[in-house]
Amino acid sequence: MLSKAPSAIITDDDKAMAKAIAEADYSLFTHTANDSFTALPVHTDDIILASSTLESTIALQCFLNDHFRIKCLGDLRYFLGIEVARSSRADVSSLGTCLLKLSMEQNLKLSKDDGQPLRDLLLCRRLIGHLLYLTITRPDLSYSIQRLSQFMIAPTSSHLHAVHQVFQYVKGAPGQGLLFPSISSLSLQASSDLDWASCPDSRRSLTSFCIFLESSLISWQSKKQVVVSLSSAEVKYRAMATTSCELQ
Repeated sequence: MLSKAPSAIITDDDKAMAKAIAEADYSLFTHTANDSFTALPVHTDDIILASSTLESTIALQCFLNDHFRIKCLGDLRYFLGIEVARSSRADVSSLGTCLLKLSMEQNLKLSKDDGQPLRDLLLCRRLIGHLLYLTITRPDLSYSIQRLSQFMIAPTSSHLHAVHQVFQYVKGAPGQGLLFPSISSLSLQASSDLDWASCPDSRRSLTSFCIFLESSLISWQSKKQVVVSLSSAEVKYRAMATTSCELQ
């Protein structure tokens, strides 16, 4: 099944970056001819066709149709369970109003000993599993879900309550997502944060970062550090090192 992404102006820097990405990702195919640049991300039988010119889009679509049996689904709407919406107003949050301002209570310290053991462990595990999938397009949930996923072995009533709060937040804000402007520069920016000894069980610290391609959020993470840091300065250096590696 073939979906088409909108055409855009592609610069030489864009082509060089796309070539570097294609060399690292074997599911991404690129082609450059004169002033035309075409990218083809492939996942099993799902394909996105993106090109800088309409002529290249039509030509590649005809070529694929001559050699394979393909079905063109028109403009990109869904890909791997991810919904793609276009807007001239750059508004990605107009579909719903938040019932909760935060997905988790501020400064909440969850522990494995909080609350009462659940009779049905699978219920909490299934709910957290659903939330894990949402982090693909919902970076605002990364911190909460990272915290909750630590207790999937033996979740308690306190953990289930926190999970329900996340779902209440998601239900109130179904239109949240990621915005990728059609035109942007290739400037990379990063922000990192930390929480020293935030886990009451392991005393390990938390590292979080966000990386932007100009104004587009392209990478994010909220994860416990591998070892226990003995000072806040050590935590900061580890957080900066993790963010720098992601930038590279």
